Amino acid sequence: MRRAIEACETVAEGRPWPLKEYVTIGLNLLDREGRGLHGTYLSLLGTSAEDADSGQVGRGNRVNGLIPLNRPMSNEAAAGKNPVSHVGKIYNVLAHRVAATLHRELPEIREVTVRIGRPEARDKEQEFWYCRFQVEGLDAQPYEHEVFGPGDSVNALWYALVHAGLRLKAYEERGIRLTWFGKPGLGFPDANQKDS
Repeated sequence: MRRAIEACETVAEGRPWPLKEYVTIGLNLLDREGRGLHGTYLSLLGTSAEDADSGQVGRGNRVNGLIPLNRPMSNEAAAGKNPVSHVGKIYNVLAHRVAATLHRELPEIREVTVRIGRPEARDKEQEFWYCRFQVEGLDAQPYEHEVFGPGDSVNALWYALVHAGLRLKAYEERGIRLTWFGKPGLGFPDANQKDS
């Protein structure tokens, strides 16, 4: 390998080829002469931007490298395949690092997840429905509860939302500050809202 590098340097300086072997170097071998722009394999800029694919979102490559199986997650990939053309990729990585730093340095900030189950009929006549909910992240073990709603599945779902909100309100009354994306008010319905 060193002899090949020395040979290339020698030729670049204008001296005769020093090796007895001949080396064939091909550039852009997939280009097709006579076909114009459609015959070029390599692009001019080296990005997909010149062929109508601006590459705004990478496919499936998560910034943190994780695909969590038992946690809530979203489906966004890192914004931008090419950090030179799309600075959104850099912003994604920076936002992830900021969040990791906040999580590490502020242990009192916790992620709380509320899961609402699918309403199910308790009897064959479908007169009594129930809906499970779970609050995770505030106690050592997740809090799970079943709520019954007379009438139909929508009532059961509504009562589960109300009771989940009441459970979170009980934590707030114990001095735990809860926010939804940094803002007060968690968005759960009040028991009195249904009739109004």
